[in-house]
Amino acid sequence: MNDLGRSCTRTSELQSAFAAACQQLRDACDEWASDGNIKSSSVLATTLQANFDGLEKVRNQLAYL
Repeated sequence: MNDLGRSCTRTSELQSAFAAACQQLRDACDEWASDGNIKSSSVLATTLQANFDGLEKVRNQLAYL
């Protein structure tokens, strides 16, 4: 009786949006890995096209604890 998907009429559109996002993420990850600069660039920054320098610094500090 609690079928939450029952009232969703745009399932195919949602699936298409997630499939497109997944493909873009895969393509960006492949591009990042093929750059040869894996150590010097952030996969987050390359994939999501945003600045994650602060997050990367915190992550690196946590790795040395």
